Amino acid sequence: RFLNLITPPFAYFFNRLNISADTVTLISFVFIGIGSIFFLFGNSVWGSITWFIACFLDSLDGDLARLKKKDTIYGTTLDSFGADIFYFTFPFVIGFYLFIYTDYKIIYFTDFDILIISFITSFTLVGYRVIGLKRYILSLSEKKLNKIKHEKKFLNLKKTFNKIDHEAVRINFFSEPGIILNFLIISLINKNILFYYYLISISIYTSLRFLSSIIATYISFRKMNNIS
Repeated sequence: RFLNLITPPFAYFFNRLNISADTVTLISFVFIGIGSIFFLFGNSVWGSITWFIACFLDSLDGDLARLKKKDTIYGTTLDSFGADIFYFTFPFVIGFYLFIYTDYKIIYFTDFDILIISFITSFTLVGYRVIGLKRYILSLSEKKLNKIKHEKKFLNLKKTFNKIDHEAVRINFFSEPGIILNFLIISLINKNILFYYYLISISIYTSLRFLSSIIATYISFRKMNNIS
């Protein structure tokens, strides 16, 4: 919400300079990479600030596209790549930072535990996004799937998960802008142990979402077979 408040004036300025939304999107990709490099060299403050700039640009390109009235499928797809790049990259970057520059890396047995957690986080984050996209494409091609009534036990399970996956929790703690903002706060207060606990929390959350996506996909395919 903060970014949505401050980006419109910049969007008008960029529009006057005739800078396209796609250009801003591509520049945001560069800032994701630069922020990652700062973390890899042990500078969490500048890394977080640079990622925040990338997040700002990600919000700005949407405003700019609406001003130019060129909010195309191509632009939307390109914009989603930024989130994909960030979700794939940040777990490894934070895990490497904790592994090299802090003592917060042992979860169960070895120093490499935090790197394993990083891999799990990246895999499940990207995994449930890909599965969700496939299910969306499936629902478009099989309109009847949306009209099928599910069993009561499935609906109860879905209702329980939706309470855990509340929008306020998801956006503020487990979405790209929420994660970046929290990383910035953690780096500014210089509490590396919060990076450690936060990464573990994200890995648990993404694992649950990944599992729920697999279950939902299985049910969709089973229902599709019944339709056929």
